[in-house]
Amino acid sequence: MFKKSVLFPLAALLLSTVAQGATIVWSASQDNGFSRSSGVELAAVNLIRLGYFNLSDSQIVNNATNLGFLNSNFVEAATARIGDGLSGISSNFAATSNPNTGASGLNIAGQQMYLWVFASSNNTSIANSIASALEIGIFYMPSATNSKWAFPGQDPVPGSTSIDISDLTTGANSLTAGAKVLVGSFPKGTSSASGAPDFGLAIVPEPASTAMALVGGVGLLLRRRRRA
Repeated sequence: MFKKSVLFPLAALLLSTVAQGATIVWSASQDNGFSRSSGVELAAVNLIRLGYFNLSDSQIVNNATNLGFLNSNFVEAATARIGDGLSGISSNFAATSNPNTGASGLNIAGQQMYLWVFASSNNTSIANSIASALEIGIFYMPSATNSKWAFPGQDPVPGSTSIDISDLTTGANSLTAGAKVLVGSFPKGTSSASGAPDFGLAIVPEPASTAMALVGGVGLLLRRRRRA
């Protein structure tokens, strides 16, 4: 079944970008996009990170609320924002990035690509988006099944690839066999641009709540020590 490709032509135009590094056209622009856990479309300027996790699926799932741990085991190849390349619409985006994937750069040629999506309260910078994350989603299509989801090589000639979150769906409405929704859900919400179901994010502890929990835990430990 053919995808509707409502937004695909816009993403396809990005293929013409000339670059020194490996060329990666990555997007949520064919059909599916992203929504919050409530089903509300993910608003423009929220962060999407493209990269590689040095972790197993189970490690990612079991540490879904430990953003520090996940971040320390993530090699970021590129970032984009919801609405990029698509006039600032919600849910979707289209980007072209040119990371050095070779040994002289990130050293991730041939590794699995992951999309790490954020819903944040402060999107003034990449660091602030990560620090103020309220919800996240982690998604990928195994490169053993779809070779486009392996980082292209850098040497001796930079390679190229093109991926879309809709690679994880069949006819936009159901998950393709093997598609990985490690953190988040599908379907959740709807892209107003394409009418296709979105991938949903999952709630993580608010930074302030996490900090208070840590302070409370330290206080409880001190009280126990005093009583001992």
